[in-house]
Amino acid sequence: MMTIGPNKYQLYLKIIVLVIDILLIGLFVIKTPRIDADYISRMILTSILFFVMFLVLFMIAIQLLILPISIEINEGSNSIILHFLISNLVIIRLEEITEFTEFSFRNKSSVYEGILVKANGKEYMFSNFNLVDYDPVLSFLKNTNIPFSGKKKFNMIKYFASYLKVIE
Repeated sequence: MMTIGPNKYQLYLKIIVLVIDILLIGLFVIKTPRIDADYISRMILTSILFFVMFLVLFMIAIQLLILPISIEINEGSNSIILHFLISNLVIIRLEEITEFTEFSFRNKSSVYEGILVKANGKEYMFSNFNLVDYDPVLSFLKNTNIPFSGKKKFNMIKYFASYLKVIE
């Protein structure tokens, strides 16, 4: 059995930003502005900041919910075990996987590569965005008869949106 751990930089940064964001939102909720001549402009600014912080909170919470923080590859039982920070672990047997695809995406500072595995009507993302290394999973899947769909253009927001539709 091989275990692949989290991309600690990404994981810790998300948790720190999440905690700071929750504290700032709490501060905005508790602290009410004074009513004076600048009340309207302060309320508009406060509303915009609150919205941005809530959006950041939502995006990070979704990532922590959806993306696995570690993976175990069990060649003996032909399965991949996904560990999540917030939700329950998922066991994917090889016979449940219909296909897998390689992808890459870029954010402002980095280019991330990975694979999407389709199993049980869901897509699971394994990449250097959320894991230390996804190559062992890629090698494990390439050594099976699971169809490989080539490289795909990837959009993180569409991925999260499609996953949320499955949850509903």
